[in-house]
Amino acid sequence: KDKITQAAEQLFAEKGYDGVTTKEIANKANVSEVTLFRNFDNKRNLFEYILKEKMHPYGVKVYLEKEAVFDLEKDLKAMADMIFETYKKNLPLIRMLFKDNHHTKEHIRAKGHDSSFKNSLKDYFINMHEQGKIADNPDKAMKFFLLNITAVLSETLFRQKKEINEEYYIWMVSKVIEALKVKK
Repeated sequence: KDKITQAAEQLFAEKGYDGVTTKEIANKANVSEVTLFRNFDNKRNLFEYILKEKMHPYGVKVYLEKEAVFDLEKDLKAMADMIFETYKKNLPLIRMLFKDNHHTKEHIRAKGHDSSFKNSLKDYFINMHEQGKIADNPDKAMKFFLLNITAVLSETLFRQKKEINEEYYIWMVSKVIEALKVKK
């Protein structure tokens, strides 16, 4: 299964979803096409599996559920770092998704952007608001955090930069934290 997903990930990143056949993936993984189908049924399931495993914000969700210390600066930096590392590790695959617009929209529509992650994040911001640690509406605060964090990362994708500007990203995270803190 790992050999298949590694081969598929590389081929999808290079050629896009439509540019790759299951036969190519099986050949690159040194397995039969039957083995690929036994593990994933079809190319769409393989594609979905890779997206879920590689780009789903599980780390952030687990952090929110088990490790959050409810210190705005520590928590938002930790979550931003996890999001940054996910983008950094998966930049070729993410670029493929944005190039392959039809399948990206289909994936987003099918998965609904994983509401459990957003619900966990929203619960965090509600809790912080109830504790008096953020002044703003929790929903707006969550959207502000996500919008600013992903905007810096998206700039790398759309401008086809080879790397994410880590210094700018760190600066942006600090500005977001500062904007959300309760002013004393």
